[in-house]
Amino acid sequence: MPYRPFYPSADVPVVQVAIRGEHIGRRTGVWVPLVETVTDTAGALLQLLREKPAVARAAGIAGVRADRAGELDDALREAFFHDGPAVVEPAPRARNCPRRRISPTTR
Repeated sequence: MPYRPFYPSADVPVVQVAIRGEHIGRRTGVWVPLVETVTDTAGALLQLLREKPAVARAAGIAGVRADRAGELDDALREAFFHDGPAVVEPAPRARNCPRRRISPTTR
């Protein structure tokens, strides 16, 4: 097998996409088997990746989204007071609000 040196170790989560389900898991253990086309899978994943806070939460990082300009201050405050890293995604409308300086000490 020419690709054997590139196979992941057993403790690495593997997602395998194949059109034919009988091909999944033949060469390495698979944690998430997906029987569909790579095009469909990539399209679905791209939709999820556009939601940055959802991706952050999946990675164990705080993720906050501000959908309106009035929510931006609260979202930033929540990120500042969170222990550890945080991602704040202002929606396009919230990005166009007037700029304000938010201090981590302001409650």
